Amino acid sequence: MRATDGDEPGYSRLDLLARLGMTTVQLDVYRQLCQWGRAEPSGLADACGLTTAVVLRALGALQAHGLAVPSCGPALAWVAVAPDAMLQNLLLDQEEQIRDLRAQVNEIMAAYHHATAARGDTSVVEVIWGTQAIRERWQRLQAGTQERLLLLDKPPHVQRYDPDTEIPMLLRGVSVRVIYEHSSVLPIEVFTEVQHLVRAGEQARISPSVPFKLAIADNRWGLMPVVSGGELDSALSIRPSTLLDGLVANFELQWSRAVPLPDTAAVTSWTERPDHGPIVTLLAAGLTDNAIARQLGVSPRTVQRRVSELMDRLGAQNRFQAGMQLARRAPGWPTSDELTGT
Repeated sequence: MRATDGDEPGYSRLDLLARLGMTTVQLDVYRQLCQWGRAEPSGLADACGLTTAVVLRALGALQAHGLAVPSCGPALAWVAVAPDAMLQNLLLDQEEQIRDLRAQVNEIMAAYHHATAARGDTSVVEVIWGTQAIRERWQRLQAGTQERLLLLDKPPHVQRYDPDTEIPMLLRGVSVRVIYEHSSVLPIEVFTEVQHLVRAGEQARISPSVPFKLAIADNRWGLMPVVSGGELDSALSIRPSTLLDGLVANFELQWSRAVPLPDTAAVTSWTERPDHGPIVTLLAAGLTDNAIARQLGVSPRTVQRRVSELMDRLGAQNRFQAGMQLARRAPGWPTSDELTGT
């Protein structure tokens, strides 16, 4: 429930208090007490449709949270306390519980690995069958990522990009680096989504091709197809191993060779042509003349003319090469030596 202009102080924070562990009854009593400011248990019981005994237990819990206190005076009444001063303590309690839970999970994982080693189960690869099972494993992998997520992206996809999943990851500090095969971002709507994710913090690069689809979470878990290309109906889940280390190294090699998604403003500044910036960005993504024309709201002939001007100026032999060369030359992007690591 959201507060309105007429709510008492603290009323807008009731939803937060619920998430911090307060029961529905306690919230109902506190809400009524906030509205009245001062009330007797019997009056609160009538207003909330509860018994006086239940209200007294709720008031005791609120007092323990520091959200209500008995008032001084002949009548047994209670006064609401604004939650601001106590929210920090409640949050600290929740954080401590989360730390304890993480410690328990680590203990369970250690016991699991010890048991599998004792059984002689040294397999580092698990085969996952079925599109739905792959999708569920991918969702769990994203939800469990704590520090960084590495992706090689190419069709086919079992699940299209989901900003509602990735953006919360970025907000909680997870580093997300993605190398898109240019065919992955050819649809205009997909390219637009990628730009949105980049603005939210994703680090994206484009390559003419990537060898296979791959996802690596925290350098601890990997996910990739059994067979590259065709229908994605089976996948490999890879545990910590030299195999996973090799896949991480392969990603870093691919990353060094790929080109950052061009920034329209940087390209415009370098070329001193406002009409070139958007075109170069879309060129680097591999979009066709017709797709670029639709994206920019111009005719395909206009796009062809501007692309020809760029190719002549750069001495590029094809469209994609022109986009890559200009992305490398634009201010703020790596030089050729930086991209190749020389």
